[in-house]
Amino acid sequence: MNASCIDENSKFKLCPYRVYTEEHPPVLRGNGTLTTQVFYPCLGEACVAYHVGVCLRLSKRVEEVTK
Repeated sequence: MNASCIDENSKFKLCPYRVYTEEHPPVLRGNGTLTTQVFYPCLGEACVAYHVGVCLRLSKRVEEVTK
């Protein structure tokens, strides 16, 4: 695991901190609402936590997991 924001295709990865949640009402009576989550790509240099190709927020989480 690493905290790099760029994948092997040189595109930004999806950011777990930039999430948009949508709730869809039920189509049939008796069904619950359906909730979907959409992850937006990393902002790169525009993000405060991004430095030299590494997400500083994720690097702390990766260190906690690997300990």
